[in-house]
Amino acid sequence: ALIGLFELPEDDSIPDDEHFIDIEDTPGYQTAFSQLAFAGKKEHDPIGDAVSNPKILLAQSLHKLSTACPGR
Repeated sequence: ALIGLFELPEDDSIPDDEHFIDIEDTPGYQTAFSQLAFAGKKEHDPIGDAVSNPKILLAQSLHKLSTACPGR
């Protein structure tokens, strides 16, 4: 599953049951902007710069796991 997460292309298809209303087709709707209190704050990344390439980290971790537990 992890390898598929990294290697498979991203699914950009829209399911058949998803329906979006065009705002321009809705009478009486006006757009407005409201700044949210915490919208501009950056999320805390616990890994940070410790992992430069997650694909390489995954491959190295799988290698360590397979050598530690051969045949499993």
